[in-house]
Amino acid sequence: MNKLNKKLSSAGVGFIVIPEDVDKKTYVKNCYRTCRVSINGGYGHGIYRGIHIPMDVIQQIKFPDDYKSFGSAVVWVKDGQSGQPVVIACLVEEDDYYSLGSNKFRKVVKNGNNIVDLFMDGNKSSLQINITDDGNNPSEVIVKLGGKNKKSVFKILSDNEINLSADNKINLLTDNEIYLESSLEDKIVSLKFNQDGILYKDSFENEIAVKDGEINIKSKKINFGEGKSQVVLGNELIKLLEDLCSACSSITVPTPVGPSGIPVNAAQFTVIKGQLKSTLSDLTSTD
Repeated sequence: MNKLNKKLSSAGVGFIVIPEDVDKKTYVKNCYRTCRVSINGGYGHGIYRGIHIPMDVIQQIKFPDDYKSFGSAVVWVKDGQSGQPVVIACLVEEDDYYSLGSNKFRKVVKNGNNIVDLFMDGNKSSLQINITDDGNNPSEVIVKLGGKNKKSVFKILSDNEINLSADNKINLLTDNEIYLESSLEDKIVSLKFNQDGILYKDSFENEIAVKDGEINIKSKKINFGEGKSQVVLGNELIKLLEDLCSACSSITVPTPVGPSGIPVNAAQFTVIKGQLKSTLSDLTSTD
């Protein structure tokens, strides 16, 4: 490791470089792993290898294409004990200008047209995350929680509004249960999805349960369409019609020579009586 010439300044502006005798891909990987880089110290200085650089600064620099060119401009200072330079900052390039002001913070990481922009504005209580891509890889935001106890919790809280919007689709996936609840004063609406099906409940005593091959609806009143006409109770209606058929098949009337016999078409009423239950639906039931 080279030492600075003590006759020269103890601080300066240099440039990130890549040594001539290394493989760039392997070298850059090791730089990020060790937080050490090589720099050209600037006017009056040579090349210095293995120079310490803080983790937050190395994330801002750009490495040159080869050993013949320069990367990002950096500010270094000389360590008083070792006499070695230490990188303390990366200078912003002209095309990397971003408008800032007091009580604002911005962090931009980009590679060509792949840009991740984090902006915090304390004046407006605002946090923005803007991500764009070059079309080769889709933009992503991934938040992953995990632990041995499988009890991780991810919460988003707002005292007013939470909006979800997508140009294509929104997926909600779970291995167990999704529960949605809306509460306004004393009115509550809940919707629960689990392996047993879907359950809707509200504070108006309405309930809809969707199970495998079955839907159950409970309410004080259920209307199909505008509900202009009432629905009959099938089993009760069938019982009344059966009684009516039995009565019709046994009708007798008085005649001058005494009561008549049963109707000659009594057998038809018996046939109709046997067909009445076929009118009951196998799909729909009601109370």
